[in-house]
Amino acid sequence: MSCRDLSRGAGHWLSASSTETARIAPAAPVSGEAGGLALAEPAPTVSAAHRLAVSARFGELYILYMRNLLLAIATLSFYRFWGRTLVRRYLWSHVSLAGDAFEYAGRGLELFKGFLGAFVLVGLPMIAFAFLVELDETLLLLIVFMVFWLLRHFAKFGAHRYRMTRTHWRGIGGSVDGSVWAYAALGIGLDLLMILSLGWTKPWSDTVLLNYRIRRSWAGTAQARSTLGLGGLYGRYAVSWVIVAVGVGFVMYLVADNAETVASFDMLLLETVLLYLVLPVIWTLGMGIYSIALLRNAVRATSLAGLGFRLDVTAWQLARFRLANYFILIGTVGLGLSYILLRQVRFAARHLEIAGPVEALVLEQRMNRRIRGEGLAQYLGMDNF
Repeated sequence: MSCRDLSRGAGHWLSASSTETARIAPAAPVSGEAGGLALAEPAPTVSAAHRLAVSARFGELYILYMRNLLLAIATLSFYRFWGRTLVRRYLWSHVSLAGDAFEYAGRGLELFKGFLGAFVLVGLPMIAFAFLVELDETLLLLIVFMVFWLLRHFAKFGAHRYRMTRTHWRGIGGSVDGSVWAYAALGIGLDLLMILSLGWTKPWSDTVLLNYRIRRSWAGTAQARSTLGLGGLYGRYAVSWVIVAVGVGFVMYLVADNAETVASFDMLLLETVLLYLVLPVIWTLGMGIYSIALLRNAVRATSLAGLGFRLDVTAWQLARFRLANYFILIGTVGLGLSYILLRQVRFAARHLEIAGPVEALVLEQRMNRRIRGEGLAQYLGMDNF
């Protein structure tokens, strides 16, 4: 569960968590007018703040992750679909709501079939295009990047739909309505509009896409609701945009103003420092202001089966968390991924609050749930677990 997954989790029913039921204060005796005793009026019902309980342990997850990694290497990466399924089953089963653990019902074969389908529909045509069309290497890479950039909307909706349908709680699974084609067309159209506006339609685009996914998500027969709007988002986006622009501009100024000194450096080392250390820090710190505003608004605007949600995270907490995960990942050359996954789950459980009668929540299974794979997300490498 990533921070990207918190955004998805705004409409995701497994985000509901609980440890207590609502409490009613006992009646207390008070003095009556005639000196007798009368019962006080019962205190109003107060909904406790509920949270997810996480029992996963890093040692267990790390052993599972390393075992999967070794088997993936031995099988030329084919085992990774089954390994990823085992990791999900472990994480899901060690997160509980009102004393009942979640269950991941997906299978490795489903992921593998989805990957093969995505490779046939996307991979083979791209490979054929690269061999049959003679283009400059830079232009070819740009075309491939643009195609993958546009395909991410197919991948994101497909992955969200698959995980919802394969997540169970108390035996009840989720489901998602809507069309991946409609969502992708909407996303591509909003991307083009964002390019024409130099990025200034991004807050509106984000709310439209989030509302689409949330409002079509179900937990059993309970449909998620979202009233997410633009309130407060444009101001924070403007601040984030200015911080990133000023930060990047300052770095470029330093490089240009010290051209002779820079020329004496190892260019590969300089590019590595800029691309993997300096610029990611500027982007994360700047965009964290907007990202957390969007995330908090999306969570607060979501309701499901009488439950309300709240995310008590600041921009600095989110930026610090993301930067720590990033440096753990590159510092361990990817071997710290299992620790990052556990950090993400614990972060979500620590900061997500749910108000409502969680323990009394009764869900019924929705009939005719359609379960499909998430192959494109696997193929494009958009999923870290």
